Amino acid sequence: QHGHEAIELIRRSLTAQHDVSWELRPKVAVDVAGRTVQIRIDRVEAPAQAGKPVKFIRTRYGRRKEKPEAKTRELLYAQAYRQQYPGCEVELHEHNLSTGEMTPIPLTAKKEQSLYESVEEAMKGIENHEYPAKPDPFYCPGCPFFLICDSVKL
Repeated sequence: QHGHEAIELIRRSLTAQHDVSWELRPKVAVDVAGRTVQIRIDRVEAPAQAGKPVKFIRTRYGRRKEKPEAKTRELLYAQAYRQQYPGCEVELHEHNLSTGEMTPIPLTAKKEQSLYESVEEAMKGIENHEYPAKPDPFYCPGCPFFLICDSVKL
């Protein structure tokens, strides 16, 4: 039932937006920290009218209590946006397929720099084959390796 409702919301949205074209799951190469990363953008909405901004859309399901916040995916979306549309203001949005809600995702310069540094650090770790455990009391109990992890002290 829920799937049918989500599809109907999307159908109505497509029917109402005659002047916007959707591109689903385009593959984009993004340059990050001197390396190329391949990503797929959930959806790109391009208006037919020149001068209007293109939107990169992240799709989600389920109800949320809080507003969406920028994470690594949004950083990569922003990098791809700037590479494809230089000089344009980045337009990142979250489309909740359960509710039909479209919410802008803010990405401040400070948050973007912080995310970029963490991605850069992760890439260096991968290149050096370093995968240290990062114990966390919230996530660890749900991890499939909880009972055998060296970093967990039972």
